Amino acid sequence: PGVGAKGYEKLSAQIAKPYRLDKKGTILQGFLPSEGLQTSTGMVSCIEDLAKYARGIYQDKLLKPTSKQKMWTAMHSTEGDTLVYGLGWFITQVEGMEVIWHYGQEECYSTVLMYVPEKNVTLIMLANSATLSDHGRMLSGNPARSALFWAFFKHLIFSSPQSANKLPTWDAPLTEWKKALETLPEELKSQARETLISRLMVKSYLSDYQEKYKVETKENAEFLATHFPKEMEKLADPQILYVLLSLVKQGDYLLISLTEVILQNTLEKDKSPYVAYLAGRFYQIVKENETALSYFKQVADLPNFSFRWYQVLATYETGEILYNQKSASANIYLKRVINWGWNLEDVVTKARQRIK
Repeated sequence: PGVGAKGYEKLSAQIAKPYRLDKKGTILQGFLPSEGLQTSTGMVSCIEDLAKYARGIYQDKLLKPTSKQKMWTAMHSTEGDTLVYGLGWFITQVEGMEVIWHYGQEECYSTVLMYVPEKNVTLIMLANSATLSDHGRMLSGNPARSALFWAFFKHLIFSSPQSANKLPTWDAPLTEWKKALETLPEELKSQARETLISRLMVKSYLSDYQEKYKVETKENAEFLATHFPKEMEKLADPQILYVLLSLVKQGDYLLISLTEVILQNTLEKDKSPYVAYLAGRFYQIVKENETALSYFKQVADLPNFSFRWYQVLATYETGEILYNQKSASANIYLKRVINWGWNLEDVVTKARQRIK
C-alpha cells in the first residue's frame, strides 16, 4: 500500500531502480518517492497486478456498471465546456475512437494505462524514469502527443494496420516523409500529421540535453507548418505552443505566424495561468512588452500562488519589465522570486542581481 509501509522491506529489493537525466542528458541514479500513501504516489505494483485491476474494472468486478459509467463520462466546466477528465480518468477521442486512460509521473518513475473500449485492448506501461509520460506532456490530457501512444495505435488499434504501415517509420528522415505525403491516401493524412507532431514533442524533449535536437526540432516544426498549414492553424494546444515558443525568434515569419494563430486559439479555450504565461512569452519575443506585461501580471498577481515554475517565471518577467521601465514596484516582484523560486536557481540569481 505504499513506500515504507509494513512489509515493504521484503519488496524493496524487487523494485526497479529509479533513474533520471541531468541537464547534459547523463543517466544518473534516481530516488524513490517520499514515504506514505498519497493521491499521486505510494502504490507499489507491477504489470501483472495492473492487468488484474484493469480486467476487474472492465468486467464489473470492482465497480457497479453505473459507477463505471459515471467514472468514464467526461465532466463539464461551469461554463458548459466538455472537459478531458471524468472521475479519476482521462476520456479522449482519437481518430473517432474513445480512449480511457491515465498516466503517472514522479521524478524517476512514469506509467501509462490506456483502454480502447471499441477494440477491447489495453496498454499498460511502467518505466523507472520520467520519460515515458513526460516526453509527450501527458499532463495536458492529450495522449496523442506521445510517440509511444502512436506506436500503440498504429500497430494494435487502427482497423487496417497494412494501410497504416504506408506511413514512414517514426524516425525516418523528413525527406522520406515529404515523398510519402505526395502519394499518401487522404485517410492517412491525419495519422501522418499526428505522428509528426509526436515526433516534434520527442525532439523538443531531447533538445534540453543535446544541441543537435534543437535544430531537428525546428526542422520538424517548419515541416509541419509547410505541409499541414490549415490543420496546424486549427490547433488549440498549450503543449505545442510551449514547443514553438522555444523555437521562434523575431523575424522568423513562418513559425511566428503559426505560433500566434495557435496562441489565439488556445486563449479562447483555455483561461489557465499557464496559458497566460505562454502568451506573455510570445509577446515578449515579438517585442510587444506592454502586452507581455499584462499577461505576466495576470499570473504573478494570483492570490493563490502555488510555486509552479511558470508562476515563478511570470513573476520574474513582471519584475524585469518593470525594472526596465524604472518602476518602483519592480522590486516587489523580484523579491517574491527570491522567496519562492527555490527550485529555479538561475532566475533567483538574476533577481538578486537586479535588486542589488
